[in-house]
Amino acid sequence: MPASITLTLPTKNGRSTKPATSLSSTSARGAAPLGSGGQEMAPEGWPARIWNALVRPGGDSLRLMYRHVLAPWYWGAGCLGAIAVHVGMAAQAGLTPLGSVALAVLGAGSTAALAPKVLGTKKAAKRWPHAADWVAREPGHARVVAGVAAMFAVLCAAAAPDTVQGWATTTAAGTLTLMGCAARYWQYHRHHTAVVRPDAATGAAEPSTVDESPEQLCARVRGRWNSRVGCEGGILPGAQLSIRPAPAGAGGTVQLVPGKQDLASVEMVSGKIASALGVAKKFLVFEDHEPEDDSEPDPAIISVQIMSARVRSRVYPLGEYQLVHRRGDLTTLTVGGVVDGSEMAEWLLYDDSGIKHGYVTGTTGAGKSVLVDTLVIGALETGVTSVLYIDPKGNSSPRLAQHAHVSVVSDDPKRWHRVLDGVLEGMAIRKALVEAGITNSSKFVASPEFPGILIVIDEIHRLTADPEIVAKLLYIAREGRSLGFGLLLASQGYTAGDFGGSTMLRGLVTGANAIALKLDKDQGNSYYQDFGLNPNKLLPDPNLVKKLPGGKAIKPYAGFAVSKVLGKVMMRTLFADEDGREERMAAAKAGAVQGMDEATYGAIDTGSDHLLSRADVEREANRAAAAARVEAARLAGRAAMSGAPMPTPDPAQAASPPATPAGGSVGPVAPVIDLEALRNGVGRTTTAQVGVEPTSGSVAERAVLELLGHGPRTRAQLIRALSGREGCGETNVKHALRALAEAGRIGRTRDSQKAPWALN
Repeated sequence: MPASITLTLPTKNGRSTKPATSLSSTSARGAAPLGSGGQEMAPEGWPARIWNALVRPGGDSLRLMYRHVLAPWYWGAGCLGAIAVHVGMAAQAGLTPLGSVALAVLGAGSTAALAPKVLGTKKAAKRWPHAADWVAREPGHARVVAGVAAMFAVLCAAAAPDTVQGWATTTAAGTLTLMGCAARYWQYHRHHTAVVRPDAATGAAEPSTVDESPEQLCARVRGRWNSRVGCEGGILPGAQLSIRPAPAGAGGTVQLVPGKQDLASVEMVSGKIASALGVAKKFLVFEDHEPEDDSEPDPAIISVQIMSARVRSRVYPLGEYQLVHRRGDLTTLTVGGVVDGSEMAEWLLYDDSGIKHGYVTGTTGAGKSVLVDTLVIGALETGVTSVLYIDPKGNSSPRLAQHAHVSVVSDDPKRWHRVLDGVLEGMAIRKALVEAGITNSSKFVASPEFPGILIVIDEIHRLTADPEIVAKLLYIAREGRSLGFGLLLASQGYTAGDFGGSTMLRGLVTGANAIALKLDKDQGNSYYQDFGLNPNKLLPDPNLVKKLPGGKAIKPYAGFAVSKVLGKVMMRTLFADEDGREERMAAAKAGAVQGMDEATYGAIDTGSDHLLSRADVEREANRAAAAARVEAARLAGRAAMSGAPMPTPDPAQAASPPATPAGGSVGPVAPVIDLEALRNGVGRTTTAQVGVEPTSGSVAERAVLELLGHGPRTRAQLIRALSGREGCGETNVKHALRALAEAGRIGRTRDSQKAPWALN
């Protein structure tokens, strides 16, 4: 049904009255002098009180409060009175029954035809608001009622009752007819009209909407829509609202006038509509209506969503909730709660097939970092998950970099490749553990001895600009779950470009977990295509700032999100300030698994060209290089300001890597996995220095053999390690690998084109 009416009644003291005119000073009793023009005689005494009681009901009278219910009786009484006058005048004039009927047909028919048109005018809307509104809202029903009234008048004229019993029968028949005609009208007001009586002692101030229930919000919006938006002369004349309680507050549809109104025209006046309904524009959302079945959408029907103040004020503090929940083979993490408080929102971390991937997206300030922190805290609190954090921006989250088991914080693409190569090698060693019978089966079950590895990558769009990285991520997404390697990716967008153009990667990563906070316009449309819900149409702007009385500014609308698991139900993420998240993460790290199993760690370190074991050395080298650049700039600035040129240190020399040890070995010796020791329960790795005898061949061949003497390496790792050496360009290295393989001196570690090279 369309919108409704809310009756807000004035108090006795608040009713408007005409201003009193000035009185003559010669009038002792305050009466106006005779002959004074424009003076209105005020009724006095008991006749005036009776007249006011009948015609001018007070603001707290039941007759005024329920005039929408009594309106049909008023009109019915008028019709019956007109019928009685007609019958009496016909009998007095001596008209024949046929003449009386003909006169009734003429009068009643013309009245029935004109009444709906008259009630459609603005003057009628002011004089008879309820009848006029009903004619505008239900014109068909109004015409039927008018026709029934005319027919009843004609029948009464034909019957011409002239006795008390005859008039009693006529009145009873008219009453039953009236009740039947008004049933639809009364049924509408029963469900869509709220009677509000202000408190005469405190004035007519509206109650606070903070504690307003969804039902109360719907009643308020229905009434204001009917009287201010969809009524004749309103913002959208003829538009009919059907609204009901929803998790976010209220939701429903608007039936527009076909050919005159559409979604674009509604959005143009959405600010006026929000003002008329008494809601903030940012919490009133109109969008295209999608039918629940597969039928063609009707452009004249649009959807409307209104977020209530109760929903906006509900928060979920991180410190009050347990994050980890285990139900059989399932392990989930609490990440927030549904906006109506009915249930908590969860993230699936493990199931019977292994660890699960997931994706978090949201614009700046929406709460993405808080959500990622919450997920990492939950993963640490499982006690069976190791966190590997990659920050390609370099300063996204020092907190995660500090508390993750392994952190790669760098804007250098070479380091991104190295760590992903290490992950691929770690996956290979996990497969070898299964083949060697060290793990019980191919089904991965996280444990402190063999923990799951959650790879957290923030600002993933920086990595996916490289097609080679996209290929590596796609392999991890396809094969990693059953080996205990899960991806938790985060970015500000959801388009295919954020996944390097790979829709397959996006599908694999978002298959189990996908949470979207507020997005940019095009990003929201991409999310809608996948999950049938546009976050931007529902979620408030997280960057709106609200100032508290003490002067502190907060963002009250951050953290609102939608989840693939919850569908079209809006949620709000857990929240804690910087100190709260730091404290909870530090406690989680203290009780978490101490790291990866030694076999996986050693494989990742080897595959990443010792990125893990040499992290401290490389970090110090980077710091030294940065310090040298700063010092060079400072000296250059001093020389420029003094006018005297001064020698400056060579930044390239200061930033050069540590000298290569004697014998030509590159970096620390890679650990060699002793599978037999692991199988016997020793569980430790050994190291061995593998020597390479001098050999003939090109410079590139000798360099490749030298590096492979320290352990297997992929072609990409060899190219990067030898870049900068004379005679060891990329093409020379490829030719060297081909020549050494044809000579039988090197070979793949397994039957795969992506497998590392090793000495035979």
